[in-house]
Parts: sequence; C-alpha cells; structure tokens
Amino acid sequence: MPFALTHLFVYLASPNILPLGNAQINLALLSLIRIFATVNIVIFSIRNMNDLPKLNLPPITLRAKRDKLGRTQIFDTVRRQWVVLTPEEWVRRHVAQYMMDYCGFPLQSLAEEYPVALNGTAQRADIVAMGSDGRPLVLVECKEASTAIDHTVFSQAVRYNAVIGCRHIVMTNGRETHCWSVVDGEYRPQREFPRFE
Repeated sequence: MPFALTHLFVYLASPNILPLGNAQINLALLSLIRIFATVNIVIFSIRNMNDLPKLNLPPITLRAKRDKLGRTQIFDTVRRQWVVLTPEEWVRRHVAQYMMDYCGFPLQSLAEEYPVALNGTAQRADIVAMGSDGRPLVLVECKEASTAIDHTVFSQAVRYNAVIGCRHIVMTNGRETHCWSVVDGEYRPQREFPRFE
C-alpha cells in the first residue's frame, strides 16, 4: 500500500499533470507526505485492530500509532498517555468508553491501574470509578476476551475490593460481564452495569 500511495503522490505532483510552479509543487508534495504519514499510521493500526476479537460492547474510536519496536500503541484518554495495545487493553479501552458514554461517568472520575496494597505486594485494579462524593464506587477487573470470567476472577476482584471499598464490582472479558453490588456486607449479582451517582 505505501508503494502505490507514494507513486500516486508523485504522479499528481508532476508538472505535466498540475500546472504549478516549483514552490507550489514542493508545498503540494509536503502536504501529501504529511497525509501519507497519517494514512500509513491509520492503515497499520486498522490491520492490527481487526485481528482483535469482537466484543459485546459498542465500537469505539482509538488513536493509534506504531512505536520504535513495531508495536501498536493506542492513546489512553484516562491515563493521558500512549500504551501498548494488548488483548486486555483492548477490553479496558472499550469498558472505560462504555462507562463514560452509557453509564454517565465523567472522564475525571475514572482511574486505571489503580494501586492496591495487598498482603505487602503492590497490585493494580484495572479501573476504579469514583462516585460524585469522590470515593471509590466501582471496581472493574478486565480480562482479555479468551479468559473465562470464573471464580478466580471473582476472588481477585473481591480481594482488591477488600482494600478499596467500592459498592460495586464488575468483571468482564468484553464478551461476558458480571456485575455485583455489596449489600449488607455480601456480594449480590446485579443485572445492569453500575451508573455514576
């Protein structure tokens, strides 16, 4: 694809095709090269993202680029940084966007890779959403689509929540999502994703 686009740009900027002066041709070429660089990043990213599994969440728009090691990176709007696109990150990006678009959580209420000190070791919860009072409201544990949401994942989320103290926990692999609320000290299954309150 880049070979064909490069030749297309040269062809369009040829003096025989466009009756422009040398300065105008140079400007046109620079503009086309900038467009080409952007298209190259988008084409590369789309190819890699199409390899990722379809999720049971609404589609999202991601900014993507290739890093120096050839890995696809996406811009994480919550952490405000470029991160490597892994299968788990694919799920986390979808869940974070779903929480903002469909559950009413403001961007600033979400924290990713939330630190959890557990038995003297540093762990991290995938997403912790704060409520309107500024306290942790929802803990979300994301797994890649091929990982089963089973008792092991539930136990991990409950251990993290024993430290964080959210009223809701969510476990998801993007295809299957389980929501639980803490009521009178017990976890009870919920039918819907928690909303901002």
